[in-house]
Amino acid sequence: MSDDRRVLLTPTTTLWVWRPADPDRLLSVARTYRVGRLLIWVSPGFSSDRAEMIRLTSLRDAAVARGIRMDALSGDDSWVEKPEVAAGWAAEVRRSGLFDRLHVDVEPHGRADWGTVGPALRAGMLDMLAEVVAVGLPVDLDIPFWYDRFNTSTGDRFDRALMRLAAGVTVMAYRNNAAAVLDIATTALTAADGIGIPAWIGINTGETGGEPPSTSYKGSTGTHIRSEIALLDSGGTRWSSYAGVAVHHFASLPEATSAD
Repeated sequence: MSDDRRVLLTPTTTLWVWRPADPDRLLSVARTYRVGRLLIWVSPGFSSDRAEMIRLTSLRDAAVARGIRMDALSGDDSWVEKPEVAAGWAAEVRRSGLFDRLHVDVEPHGRADWGTVGPALRAGMLDMLAEVVAVGLPVDLDIPFWYDRFNTSTGDRFDRALMRLAAGVTVMAYRNNAAAVLDIATTALTAADGIGIPAWIGINTGETGGEPPSTSYKGSTGTHIRSEIALLDSGGTRWSSYAGVAVHHFASLPEATSAD
């Protein structure tokens, strides 16, 4: 895994794509935002669906022709208790031959029992990640910026323990201005520096999910969002681990549905 850790350190914008999208529109938006990596959602069992495999293969070929990488995105909070499901998905992705990397989005902190059985959920997260990593593809992981507040059973900071297993992380630092984003991402990016893995800074352009409006660029123009990405790319150079901005998500970008 060590050979994979720094392979993507040239800063590039990443884009979450949660649902099937018109490929021409998707790749047009990717070009507008200078996206270098698409995170494409694929559920366990996707490879048994012939139509889905045809769609993904066509999208992959079109993306590669434009110099865009395509990573497999999936995850469910139940995976912390069912790591075999996560490992099975990872193995299926590898067999498909369509993706270079895995991108895991598992957020046990969103569960109602996080406050009561948090230590068990965090231990399960580490076990799940270890099983996915064992499949053999590089694994990137989404984490909130505040995971350093928790320790593992061995006394390690939770965010650092995850980073030691992953090939890369995306730090969900959801704020609606570059200075605030960089501020709350500092601890995690500094930890990634020390461990030696690439780290993307995640921003939200969609719904806040009940969080304050200050956690999303929702309602901003595409021009403003792109200018903020440029500011983040400039500010991110203070960390050797900085690998670019991750935008959450395609369907919420202004150009996804209309011209800016």
